[in-house]
Amino acid sequence: MVDPVKTERKTSVPQQDKLRQQGLWPAACALADRRRGLLWLAVFVGGALGTLLRSLVGQTVLTYLIVPNLAACFLMGASSCALLHTKLPALYRQAVNAGFLGGLSTYASPVVVLLDHGNLTARGLVILCAELLAYLVISILGYAAVALYFRRRRQLNASMREG
Repeated sequence: MVDPVKTERKTSVPQQDKLRQQGLWPAACALADRRRGLLWLAVFVGGALGTLLRSLVGQTVLTYLIVPNLAACFLMGASSCALLHTKLPALYRQAVNAGFLGGLSTYASPVVVLLDHGNLTARGLVILCAELLAYLVISILGYAAVALYFRRRRQLNASMREG
């Protein structure tokens, strides 16, 4: 069966016309709509679970905002590396990365809360920059941890083939 989501991006108009002439285009579009619906459902369920976990973690600024954001950044870096080294389906990417980790993290920041209350100072800006840097560093650490895992796994597989 032809996937029209990929087909529309990868085929030319004459190729799409050929699918229409063969009578495959409506069926391919219906299949793509079902897949799109499943992906949206995966994002919704993943987001709901991530948000639920974040709300269960705690209600203080540290446990509600910073800890879940750091965890989500680490896991997003790890997941991004895993996606590069494996053939995980799009459903995983949507449910885990966009859904669960998007729900676990939050756009809020303690400094943004201060800004909303009109209390942002130079010290607050320094804290905001430090917080953003911490999110970037923890994402890189997550990526590096999974990259190291795959490198060691490749080395182990190579040594097992040799000996």
